[in-house]
Amino acid sequence: MTDLVARLREAIGETEQVAKDAEQENWRWYAEDKTVMTHGQDGEWEGYRTTGTRADAEHIARHDPTTVIRRCAADRKILDLHGLMPRPLKNGMPTGWACSICDDGEGTYNYPCETVQIVAEFYEVEA
Repeated sequence: MTDLVARLREAIGETEQVAKDAEQENWRWYAEDKTVMTHGQDGEWEGYRTTGTRADAEHIARHDPTTVIRRCAADRKILDLHGLMPRPLKNGMPTGWACSICDDGEGTYNYPCETVQIVAEFYEVEA
């Protein structure tokens, strides 16, 4: 695993933990009063009024903890799919490492591939 992938997996884990710490089911947004509603621990609805705009409240509701946790799981699957593999030997010597999906066998693509780098952008992890 490369340093970028290790740092990216750590960032995904941190993001997921923050979401799990905040996780509550059934987030809802109500446009008329810019309130995000969720079930409290006692099962009753609790409201969180935003000081921003209607768009702010909608954004909060659409990026609830459950959605963030699903995104983290999907990003881990992308990292697994675009895993590191050894390039074929040439003259008995290894030719380096490549992405198991993106490598064309000619040494054109290095690792981490563009796909992994794009996932890293979301988490603000630099190569």
